[in-house]
Amino acid sequence: MKNNQICFAGMTHLGLNMAVAYSEKNISIVCFDKDQKKINKIKNGHLPFSEPKLNNLLKKNNKRILFTSNLADLKKCGIVFIAEDIKTDAYGISDLKPIKKLVNLVTKNVNPKATLVMLSQIPPKFTRKHFPKKRKVFYQVETLIFGQAILRALKPERFIIGCLKPDEKLPMQYERLLLKFRCPILRMNYESAEICKTAINMYLASSITFANTLAEITEKIGGDWEEIKEAMKLDKRIGQYSYINPGLGIAGGNIERDLMTLMKISRKLKIKPGLIDVCLKDSTYRKCWTLEKVKKIGLDSKKTKIAILGLAYKPGTSSIKNSPSLELIKKLGNVSLHLHDPLVENYPKKRNLRFFPTPLAAIENCDMMIIMTPWKEYKKLSLRKVCRLLRKPNIIDPYRALNLKTISRKTINYHAIGIKC
Repeated sequence: MKNNQICFAGMTHLGLNMAVAYSEKNISIVCFDKDQKKINKIKNGHLPFSEPKLNNLLKKNNKRILFTSNLADLKKCGIVFIAEDIKTDAYGISDLKPIKKLVNLVTKNVNPKATLVMLSQIPPKFTRKHFPKKRKVFYQVETLIFGQAILRALKPERFIIGCLKPDEKLPMQYERLLLKFRCPILRMNYESAEICKTAINMYLASSITFANTLAEITEKIGGDWEEIKEAMKLDKRIGQYSYINPGLGIAGGNIERDLMTLMKISRKLKIKPGLIDVCLKDSTYRKCWTLEKVKKIGLDSKKTKIAILGLAYKPGTSSIKNSPSLELIKKLGNVSLHLHDPLVENYPKKRNLRFFPTPLAAIENCDMMIIMTPWKEYKKLSLRKVCRLLRKPNIIDPYRALNLKTISRKTINYHAIGIKC
C-alpha cells in the first residue's frame, strides 16, 4: 500500500456508505474499524443495516476496498476520514465518548503527514477542541439520508469544509479527491461548518413544523393539504424540493440530535431558543395524532384487532430509532396488533403482537388498518381488497399511501393528515 490510500474509520452507516461511494470513483479505499467481528461480518456480506444499492456497489468495488482492524494499515493512508455515527439517547442527546476514543486512536496511529477529515455528527467547537493543532484537520459536513445515502454520497450538492485557516488551499490529495465529484467546494472555519450542519437540520425541522401546523388547520376547516402543497412548490421562493410534508413527529435521531445541540448552546449563551422549542414541542404533539384517530374510531382493548403496516421510521431503511410506530404500539398497551414491515426484523416481541409475512395477511379479520410507514408496496395495495379483508373499513393512512380514487370515501372510515375526515 502507498501513502495515497484513502481510509474511512468507523464502519457504521456513515462510514460504510461514504467509503463505498468513494470507491466508485476508482479509488483504493481502506475501511477500518477496531471491532474485528464487525469487519468479518461486513466482509461476509452481513451488513449491520439496510441501505438500497449499497450491497451491489460493495460487490462491484470489492477489489478496491480493504476491510481491516489492523492499526498499522492507518499509517499507510494519506487521508483518513473519521466517520463513525454518533449514538443518541431517547432525548436526542449525543454520546460523544466513543467518537472521542476513535479520534484519539486515529491521531496516535496515522502518518504524521496524513490529512484528517471529521465526518461524524459532532457538536460545534468539537473539531478545534479535540484534534491536535499541528495536524492537518478538516471538518466535512455530511448530509446523508437513510434510504438515499449512496445516491447523496455519489452526487453531493456541495462540499462544506471546515478549516483551521479557510484562506489557505486544501492539501492537494484532498482537493483532487473532492474535485472528482464536480460540485462546489465551500471553505469556512470549523465553527461555521459545524453550525452549518445543524442549521440544515434546523431548517428542515422548522419546515416540518410549519407543514404540520398548516396541515392541521387545513384538516379542521375542510381543505386538502396535498392541493395546497403542490401550489406552494410552484412558488420559486419555496421550490419543488421543499420539505413541507406533514408527519407524525421528527424521527430517526439525526434532526432531534441537532435540535438538542442547538437548545443546549442557546441556553449556555442565554439566547431564547424560541423556534427550536416550538419544533421539539410540535414533534411531541404530532406523535399523538394516530392514537387520537384510533380513539375517535373507537377502541375496545379486549376485542379490537389492529393491523399496523410499517415499523421503520421512514421508507428505505430498517431503522426504528424514535419510530412513530413503536411509540403507537407502546401507547396501545395490550390491544391485539398484527404487524408487517418489509425490512424491519428486530420488531418488539410481546404476547399481543403478531408479525405477518405479507401486508394482506396482517390486515385479514382486523377492525382497523394503520399505515405508519408509506412503503411502496403499501401504495400498491388494492383499497377494495383491503376493505374486503377488514372486519370494519376503518383506515388510518397518515401519509396518504393509498389511492383513494379507486373507491368512494363514503364506503370507508378514512383518516389522513391534512384532510377532513
